[in-house]
Amino acid sequence: MAGSIDWLAPQALQAERRFSAGKENWDLEPESWKYTRIADFLPSAPLLRKSAEGRNRSKELNIEDFSCLELESRKLAQTHVGKARHPLADLNLAHLDHGLLVRGRASTTQRAVVDFPALTSDLGFRRLIVHAEANSHIEILESGGEAPEAQNLVIQVMVERGASVKHYRCSGAHGRAWTLIEVEIGTDACYELSGLLFGAERERVECRLHLIGEGASLNTRHLLLGKDREQSDLQLGIRHGAPSTCSRHMMKTLAADRSQLTLRGRVHIEPRCPGSDAELNIRNLLLGGKSRVNAKPELEIYTDDVACSHGTTYSELDAQQLFYLSSRGIPGRKARELLLKAFAQDCLFTGDAASSLNRPAIERIEGMAT
Repeated sequence: MAGSIDWLAPQALQAERRFSAGKENWDLEPESWKYTRIADFLPSAPLLRKSAEGRNRSKELNIEDFSCLELESRKLAQTHVGKARHPLADLNLAHLDHGLLVRGRASTTQRAVVDFPALTSDLGFRRLIVHAEANSHIEILESGGEAPEAQNLVIQVMVERGASVKHYRCSGAHGRAWTLIEVEIGTDACYELSGLLFGAERERVECRLHLIGEGASLNTRHLLLGKDREQSDLQLGIRHGAPSTCSRHMMKTLAADRSQLTLRGRVHIEPRCPGSDAELNIRNLLLGGKSRVNAKPELEIYTDDVACSHGTTYSELDAQQLFYLSSRGIPGRKARELLLKAFAQDCLFTGDAASSLNRPAIERIEGMAT
């Protein structure tokens, strides 16, 4: 690989070979791609490798740029990038523009603001690696920033024993975006993921979340906001791979106009994992027009002594609630805005730092109240 991240060249070459092997060799689950075409996230022209502007800059002391990694951090990054197995992840590695490593040192607490630099092209291949060492605590604030017209992003997170990671991400995409999030959660460790998806012409987020240590816990919240002809696809795959693990998942949608939103949540309890506790809920609010929501919660259980539940609901704005608010002198649009915000509230970000990322989503919700 040319440039300052050529230390990834051997792995990038292998990834390019796997991708070039062709679709017949790709391991893609048909059900996962039922409502979205992988062709939407493939480059339509030969790729020209272009660099990121300001690649060597890093505003955060705890964020390391791939182009500036020391030997120890390089080895850590190489271990992680080799784990992602997906045709679009191979494409990402083969043409990587920019990579960031967030490393939480043992028994420390820190916050990392992830802000990828602007690119000199309309197609961006980016990678973020987060490694939380034992008993460390990290808060990740990830905004869309200056997203390219088409983006391919891979996020890999390792949470070691007793560590915790809170991850807030606002997609901010405006063209086409594909994101893979792979997480491994160790013994007595905790990972929390909060995501806001809106604004992209086509967007797909695939989450592979694996609880690999006893006592591990996982909490996810996602809010999808669709209008016009936007299409968003959220695929959530959770694997309980150790005893006494716990996960909670909330997915909500607000769909208007001709938007199409797809949500699939799949909880897999592996054998010999007693004490697993999982809850998956999908709530959909349809705002008229010809919007469409495809929601599918799934449970796959291969062990005894578990507590698992899932469910999904579809609804429209409650006419009685609107009438009640109007009878108290609240104008119709303001009443709808209040109800939409109340519906979305438990999926919005909390905390002083993270709440600042809510503004674009709140403005979108206010616009959907018309």
